[in-house]
Amino acid sequence: GHPVNPLLGAKVLPGETDIALPGPLPFILSRTYSSYRTRTPAPVGVFGPG
Repeated sequence: GHPVNPLLGAKVLPGETDIALPGPLPFILSRTYSSYRTRTPAPVGVFGPG
């Protein structure tokens, strides 16, 4: 559908899984995007801000 949330006035994209490794200790790397979150200061991590 529509990636813009009218209540927030922000572009929001749902989660997307990049890597999923099954096993006794599964590893899942996924990401989401929200332009609303970029307005607040956040520390820059290994994968970028947020």
